Amino acid sequence: MRVVRSKLSVCIFSCFIGLLLCEGIVRYLKIAPAIFDYKIFEPMVFVENPRICYKMKPYGECEGGMLNSEGFKDKNRPLYKDNDTIRIIMLGDSITKGSGINLGATFSDLLEKNLNLKLKVAGSNLKYEVMNFGVGGYNIVSEVEVLKVYGLKYKPDIVILNYFWNDNEEYSYNYWWFMENSDLSASEKNLIYQYYLKSNKFRLRRLLFASHLFRLGWVYANQLSHGQDIVNKVRMGDTYKEDIVSGKLSELKELGQRNNFITIVCLHPVLDYDRREPHPNYSRTKNVSKRLGFMCIDLIDYYKSKSPDPKIFLEDAEDRIHPNEAGHLLIANSILYELEKSRLVKFNE
Repeated sequence: MRVVRSKLSVCIFSCFIGLLLCEGIVRYLKIAPAIFDYKIFEPMVFVENPRICYKMKPYGECEGGMLNSEGFKDKNRPLYKDNDTIRIIMLGDSITKGSGINLGATFSDLLEKNLNLKLKVAGSNLKYEVMNFGVGGYNIVSEVEVLKVYGLKYKPDIVILNYFWNDNEEYSYNYWWFMENSDLSASEKNLIYQYYLKSNKFRLRRLLFASHLFRLGWVYANQLSHGQDIVNKVRMGDTYKEDIVSGKLSELKELGQRNNFITIVCLHPVLDYDRREPHPNYSRTKNVSKRLGFMCIDLIDYYKSKSPDPKIFLEDAEDRIHPNEAGHLLIANSILYELEKSRLVKFNE
């Protein structure tokens, strides 16, 4: 028995040394795929929830300041909400986040300032908080999920979904950039997808990924079976579904009923006015909003009434999506006007 145990110990020790040697060779030759750090979208990081996919880093840098403790372009807010506080949550993509706009000058910031200025003039003890949960590249799937994961705990009174024509995609813009990036091999994409986006099914194997040898073996094993499926089968056109907007707005209605908040849909146009026909997604979203009983704000008429030339709202004439500070001021004033007209905001107790 001792001889058997001795031989077994020698065998195990030899295997261990052999694995260490192979690990060293793989590291030296640098043939194992790296874990993609996703730093190209600083300050973005992957998150385990596949509906959100990625978010901005907590306390990361942003235009004119620093992101808050949860990684949004807003100040830190207390969870506690007293009876004199009215909270509005803004959901959206890079337009809502305020791409190129300094912290404090986004339409969320300006709306909060204008609301509280009116309260001050009225001598009211009420207080408005407009919370910015916008993240570049997000769509309606990510936005509703962000509300569920990060927003509902703040007990909002009003939730405004800021909609752009391409927001009924199943996956976010940055996800598609990642899938189509030619700088990453199919092996790396497959590895990254499994490691980050399927993390709930991948938790045990993640513990082994410090080993370059394990990474190399796992990728080769998967590439032999279905490694190409992710790159070749998942395409933007295949996931463009007609029912995404309807489904997510219906989910928002249910969330509002359970959590006692009002939902508003705000449509953000491409800033080229009549050069193109309005995308059919806008009319579809209007119809769905009407069917669900949501207030729907279409900003295009406000832009046109302010100026016949949309270029005054653009920082870059080639970028017809992201408004400049003048555009953000117009958005804030337009939303404020609609809120007052519909008596959804009050300035007296």
